[in-house]
Amino acid sequence: MVCVATAISSLIPNGWAVLRLRAKRGKLELEISTRSIHRWVNSGGTFGANPLRQQIGVGDVTRIERVEISWPATGDRQVFEDLAVDRFYEITEGRAEIRTLDCRNFDFARASNRDHSEHR
Repeated sequence: MVCVATAISSLIPNGWAVLRLRAKRGKLELEISTRSIHRWVNSGGTFGANPLRQQIGVGDVTRIERVEISWPATGDRQVFEDLAVDRFYEITEGRAEIRTLDCRNFDFARASNRDHSEHR
């Protein structure tokens, strides 16, 4: 999978994580020091669907203490602990490991032609 990280770290002072689930649906729970975050993730319909790739803001923490995924199709649960923030992760149903995706940074401000001379 190819992914491009925008210059999100420089624009947003708080931490984030992007979790991509490799299944049709799942229930995602993150635990950080200040709170728990819950998301239902599915690939259903166009307007009411929650995408399989979840972008989650985690505030000013430096680690995600725990990620738990419940897979409704099989009834299985997976738990991953002590994850770094500001990362892209991929979680596949039934696999014991979590994969960190190597994403390239892309800074739109630097890449754009500010005088828009290409439109003249």
